[in-house]
Amino acid sequence: MEDVDDLAVVGFLFDRDLEKILQASILRASPGTGISETKSSEKEVTLFPNPAQNILYFSLGKAADNQGRIKVMDLAGRLVTEADMEAGQSIRPVDISGLSEGVYLVNWMESGIIKGRAKFIIAR
Repeated sequence: MEDVDDLAVVGFLFDRDLEKILQASILRASPGTGISETKSSEKEVTLFPNPAQNILYFSLGKAADNQGRIKVMDLAGRLVTEADMEAGQSIRPVDISGLSEGVYLVNWMESGIIKGRAKFIIAR
């Protein structure tokens, strides 16, 4: 291992009957350096199912404090779709049926500032 920042735990939810991965998640951890860790102002964002097919559910885990925007980008950083999320909503379905298979990045934005990030896979 060359870099401890490459350490990650990956989990899959696999349906043996359908022989499909229903959801995947990755947790990256970086060991502390002895200096107190700064707390991120980013909110935890959950996407499901992951891998997805046509509809992706975006969840903040609690009601959004403010109106925001969900921006979906390809790995080249190009905006491929976006959706509004009203204050008070906690889960928002996003139509991804027009996107190709692959890995995508999601940014949760409030007042033009990124407040949360996540990745998902489209596999059909």
